[in-house]
Amino acid sequence: VSVDQFFFPEREQEKSTRRRQLDTMLDGMSEKDLKILSATAKGIEEANNDETGE
Repeated sequence: VSVDQFFFPEREQEKSTRRRQLDTMLDGMSEKDLKILSATAKGIEEANNDETGE
């Protein structure tokens, strides 16, 4: 968590170039594609949590 997020939680943080590029790609995907990506992201999150013990 950045200091700005702590002191200014209502302010939306600027997105990185990579994040904006990903958002653009997501806009062009079908619901099926988004379902696959969502499951993949959840798998990554679970794997990371397993590594950190959370």
